[in-house]
Amino acid sequence: MRYLGIVLTALLFAASAFAPSAFAQPAVLRYSFSDTTLLPDILDQTMAANDATAGPLAILVDDVPSTGVPVVSGNRCLDSSDTAASSATTSGAVTNNTLLLSNTAIVNEGGFTMECWFKWNGGGTINSVIDYAGTEKIVIDQSVAGAAGEVSFRMDGAADIVAGTTTVGEWHYIAIVFETSGQPNPDGSINGTVTTYFDDSASSSTTAGLTKTTFGDSLVRGIGFGMHPLGFDLDFFDGRIYEPRITLGVLPPDQLLFDTAPVGDLFVRSDANSDGAVDISDAVYMLAALFISGAPPPPCAKSGDANDDGAFDISDAVYTLAALFIPGSPTPPAPHPNCGVDPTADPLECVAFPACP
Repeated sequence: MRYLGIVLTALLFAASAFAPSAFAQPAVLRYSFSDTTLLPDILDQTMAANDATAGPLAILVDDVPSTGVPVVSGNRCLDSSDTAASSATTSGAVTNNTLLLSNTAIVNEGGFTMECWFKWNGGGTINSVIDYAGTEKIVIDQSVAGAAGEVSFRMDGAADIVAGTTTVGEWHYIAIVFETSGQPNPDGSINGTVTTYFDDSASSSTTAGLTKTTFGDSLVRGIGFGMHPLGFDLDFFDGRIYEPRITLGVLPPDQLLFDTAPVGDLFVRSDANSDGAVDISDAVYMLAALFISGAPPPPCAKSGDANDDGAFDISDAVYTLAALFIPGSPTPPAPHPNCGVDPTADPLECVAFPACP
């Protein structure tokens, strides 16, 4: 399984044409959940090899965001919303290694960045989305009066920093960037500034004069995803998490996972009939559009261009059938299997694609 992680890491680096500077800072971890992820093991997709273990109630589901998602990403998310979750039977995941965001490591690199997409179901109490040691966390804390729906970053001993307001049942992106400079304080704590990003690569808030204490480091714990690292009964995230990534150092907006560069219409390549699934009906639809008089063309011509050669013709139907039924055949290029925009320019238009929001 470790070799699989290394191979996937190589693929991420090969995709640097889409994000050439995304790996400029030392990685802590990145989890790209897919249909090949076999829980409870969650393999880190970076060379840091900081794997995690999921609890017995954690599941992967075929539900991923469509806005801002990078080309290289997973096709599943981690669902930690089981209401039966407890400290004895957990529904999130925790890193196998500890002290991954220690003050020493943070000072050496000038800060840290944590980010992910999340979808909140509206329940839960504290709702830790990403949680270092139980002290520094992205949280939706309904136990705080007036805070229901507020997505905040919490640091030990400091007031919550609100990043944005979540809409129940919708995907949101969040990034927290902590920047520090100089040496630690005499007690080992570090001072810095937190910048938040919410559903955008433009910052939503900046808060200076913050202090990260040594308390989290003294506990010697891992990082929880969808849960407190120790699995406290009230501290499970009622929702789903996608593409969590933590990096040592301060990532500028153009190196965050949230991708604002592509501009265009959302569609799924090979889904010619725009029904939200790629199957044999799409190949039939393509052939009918090409050879049966009066048959409707794909509502989005780009979706019918299965092989991404800039034209819609019989080769696209053949390509789709091969991808579906011949083992080892290439899958359609991006955007596929999730909604996205065309990463390459071509003359084809996309008038409508109702399967994508």
